[in-house]
Amino acid sequence: MDMHIELSYLKPSAFSVLAYNYLGLRDGDYPLEEIQNLMEYTEVTPASVAEELLRSDDVNVALGGVVELLKRKRTAEVNDGEDEGAAKRRKLSDS
Repeated sequence: MDMHIELSYLKPSAFSVLAYNYLGLRDGDYPLEEIQNLMEYTEVTPASVAEELLRSDDVNVALGGVVELLKRKRTAEVNDGEDEGAAKRRKLSDS
């Protein structure tokens, strides 16, 4: 049987829970504003972020990995949006 399950994307408040569970960080321990700001505009799953947090026991390395993941995802989303826009413009000019 083929089933599709819709999962929500990670929100900043849920990231705080992941940071605490995986790294023992509490709000205010580290400046997490950059991550939370990126997360507002980027679609990323909790599993992807958890995978990055597990890559290192060093908090700075783990959080740096999350920042890089979010930046890569954001860039890909922006590029995909531009590609879709270019395709729509091409269709309009062809008709």
